[in-house]
Amino acid sequence: MDFIVLSVSGFLIGALGTIIGSGGGFLVVPLLLLLTDLSPQVIAGTSLTVALFTSLSGFVAYHRQRKIDYLVAGVFVLALIPATFIGVEVNQRIEADQFRMILGVLLVMISTLLFKRVNIRIPHYIPYPIHYDREKTDSQGVTYKYHVSMRRGALMSFVIGVVSPVVGIGGGVLRTPAMVVLEGMPARIAAPTSQVTTIFGGAIAVALFAMKSQINISYAIPLIVGVIVGAQVGALFSERYGLMVRKITSAALFITGLWLLL
Repeated sequence: MDFIVLSVSGFLIGALGTIIGSGGGFLVVPLLLLLTDLSPQVIAGTSLTVALFTSLSGFVAYHRQRKIDYLVAGVFVLALIPATFIGVEVNQRIEADQFRMILGVLLVMISTLLFKRVNIRIPHYIPYPIHYDREKTDSQGVTYKYHVSMRRGALMSFVIGVVSPVVGIGGGVLRTPAMVVLEGMPARIAAPTSQVTTIFGGAIAVALFAMKSQINISYAIPLIVGVIVGAQVGALFSERYGLMVRKITSAALFITGLWLLL
């Protein structure tokens, strides 16, 4: 594909991914799957490389806004590390048809999560839960107070950490809604915090795929160029247009997911 076309695609992916609180891998994978003949392993490795740079770029913007809860991110990262190794190993064993089916199911699930934000509290079934009352004040002086269950969050991070490298998504698009629904975190803190977790998980996964020569640099570089710029734009417009973007992205993902399953 043309460098300019890929760069523009990367810009849109970076902006949308940052607005939603994701590295954008859930958009890169369908793009590469539909427009190239790359193997599932190379698609996953390339997508995670792009998602890593999206998260890095988005992290800079969110850090300036002081919306990242580093304590929560640190706990999630610790749970994510072993899960990433497992996920990459599973990816090596799946065929193209299985890859399309798994991705199709995930896209339909993701579209549902994006379209309808559910506000519920899930009972805690893990013994001896560790709860933290958190308070975070951003650069605008807005204070967020919330209650986080670290054990439940760590379990959630582990599960998503396994799924993420299997299909090449950074995991933020699954993690952010889970942090809001299961953990009760404010969306404006959950999305930036999710970016930090995606960076660490993505870095490990990218290193593992790189060692197996399963990253297509000719596709990754132009996508990354666009993503770096797009992520900064996405962070600026996330509060104003976040809801509208989620709805549109949700519809597109639902259609793509059904197409992959049919």
